[in-house]
Amino acid sequence: MTKFSLLALVLIPVLGCAAALPHATDADAARVNQSFPGASVPRLEQGRTLYVERCAGCHQLREPASEAPLAWPRLVAEMRDEHGVHLTRDEEQGIVAYLVSVSSR
Repeated sequence: MTKFSLLALVLIPVLGCAAALPHATDADAARVNQSFPGASVPRLEQGRTLYVERCAGCHQLREPASEAPLAWPRLVAEMRDEHGVHLTRDEEQGIVAYLVSVSSR
């Protein structure tokens, strides 16, 4: 197996999962702006990108709607505290804001 085919085997499922994730909308940003001041579509999309980049390397991405919005902060904190995921505070907040916003639809 070549390096390219091995890389393809790893990336294709990740990219497929990422493509299925919902994109943030203006309504999502407005809905969570009180909990996440300054929420905007670009910031939520940055959280989506971080979710893909930082989480898909270890496990299959979960559909945001698979959990209640209020569960996501705890679940992301669990990944950080119990599984050694290294996230800056800004990265964690971005991921959580994205997951909360789109799971609130």
